[in-house]
Amino acid sequence: MIHSTKRTIHTLVFCLFATALCAQERAPLPDKLVSAQKLFLINDSGDLKAYDKFYSELKKWGYFTIATSQVTADAIAVLTSRAEYAVSVGTGTVIANGNVATGIGSSVSIPGTYLHLKVFDATTGEPLWSDATEKWITAGHAPSKLVSNLKERMPQPRTKKP
Repeated sequence: MIHSTKRTIHTLVFCLFATALCAQERAPLPDKLVSAQKLFLINDSGDLKAYDKFYSELKKWGYFTIATSQVTADAIAVLTSRAEYAVSVGTGTVIANGNVATGIGSSVSIPGTYLHLKVFDATTGEPLWSDATEKWITAGHAPSKLVSNLKERMPQPRTKKP
């Protein structure tokens, strides 16, 4: 009974510390990003499905109005895509004979494609936000994740201007 109670207390303490470690304080977002109302979108990813999904996720969120002109926008969101070599797989064979060893090896790099989102101030070009996530197989996961990551950090609901 005593061991069971101690184990329960240890488990509770561990859970409290683990929760505290996971609830890390987030860096503040630039005021220009938080106060931006109109967002102009640029697709430099070469992936129309990902771009369309990104657009629909932003519309569904509703934090920004999508601008159709860079001139009327407060911020510019640029969606890009890049293959990055994330994993390298190698194999080898060594044959030892006395003090001499010979070997044959091969290596293959496996690229992972990442979707990047960069947001800039429309007037100054100052970078305001940057994020990236792996595209996986479907075009829908990465754009949704990029919008979700930004949404998690933005004040909710939008702070009204005086």
